[in-house]
Amino acid sequence: MREDMLTAPLASRKKVYVIEHGDKMTAEAQNALLKILEEPPLYVVIIIICTNPLLLIDTVRSRAIRIDFSRYSDEEIRTAYRRMRCNDINSSEEDLVSSYSDGIIGRVFEFGNWEEIKVLRTQVVDALCGLCRGGFESRKSLVALLNKKGEDSEIVMFTLLSFFRDIMHIARFGKNAHVQNKEYKDKLYDTGRDIGYYKAKECIRIIDDTWKNISRNAAYNLAVENMAIKLQEVMTV
Repeated sequence: MREDMLTAPLASRKKVYVIEHGDKMTAEAQNALLKILEEPPLYVVIIIICTNPLLLIDTVRSRAIRIDFSRYSDEEIRTAYRRMRCNDINSSEEDLVSSYSDGIIGRVFEFGNWEEIKVLRTQVVDALCGLCRGGFESRKSLVALLNKKGEDSEIVMFTLLSFFRDIMHIARFGKNAHVQNKEYKDKLYDTGRDIGYYKAKECIRIIDDTWKNISRNAAYNLAVENMAIKLQEVMTV
């Protein structure tokens, strides 16, 4: 890319380079950009797209102009999904898509088959409930689910986080608590009594740390297996 930048454009005034998932670049890759970022040709524009700009090294961030884009509102997300599915959706599906998208419109269009996702989420919740009882098979099942690639792995991670967030709400407000996983409320209530508020909070921290390490190119399979072990240790103490 650096070599290509040295050649002036033939058919336009600018040459634009877009680096997607820039926060997943290694430190070596980012350092390789530094020289061209310090003195780019006048006709070159480099756009680095990041979910978490803090993962860029300081020297790269200091040589770039940061532009933050606002997230879409909850109603805009819901409207986009209804249009995509031609209004053939139910309220539970709409609530899940809204929470999962977190204001990012692209996630709406990446959302998979609803029936398949329901099955996957049920498997994750069942594995978590088994994990709370200290079962090795449950941990093995959870790791297998986590090892699903692409969008499925994000759905699994989202379900993990929402599971423990719901338990925190249940620990504070009891059966009247507002939860994201309404279809699993009874299971959440039964499991939440064993876990409690502070253990659920610690589990969320473990999941967040694991997802950050994965975004920094940590070995995925090893990271999720370690996460499952730590979750089980916290939940069964």
